[in-house]
Amino acid sequence: MSDEVNTEVEAPEEQQPQTEPTVDEKIAAAIAAQTESFKAEINGLNRRNTELEKELENEKIAHMSEKEREKHEAEQLRIENEQLKAHAQEIQRKALITNGLASDGLDPSVMSLMREPKDESELEGWKAQLNKLIEPEVQKRVNERLAGTPKPKGGETNEPVNYAGKSGAEMSQAEFNAYLAATLQE
Repeated sequence: MSDEVNTEVEAPEEQQPQTEPTVDEKIAAAIAAQTESFKAEINGLNRRNTELEKELENEKIAHMSEKEREKHEAEQLRIENEQLKAHAQEIQRKALITNGLASDGLDPSVMSLMREPKDESELEGWKAQLNKLIEPEVQKRVNERLAGTPKPKGGETNEPVNYAGKSGAEMSQAEFNAYLAATLQE
């Protein structure tokens, strides 16, 4: 066995200088963590509240007579039916709007811009999305304008009416009628 020594030296990897987060970034991270904590706590409280409401409702139903129970159940079914109908109408309304916008060549996501933003961050997102939707159409129309007038097709001309040295706007009615008759006879 030979005693060989590895003479290859590995070059140290280039390390990016790590910058510490700024105070604003630390504050934003702390606020985000606290917000998530509050959301989780609120969700837990909402679940508990729903459970307690169900227990209370069951307790009320237990103390009702049979006719009162039937009446209560009928009322609950009526309320649930109304909620389902409202939900179905909302789905139909959204589908109608989406299909209507799409048939006009518009992006259905424009509907999210139809409501007012609730806070500053939502406003910024609203403006960015609006610009994202509008900018391509604006560019398209500007490019069409800059391209100039379209070339005439099949015998059409882009020249103004000119009869006896006058444009259409300068002609009298009689001159225009004469021009029209001459053009139709050709």
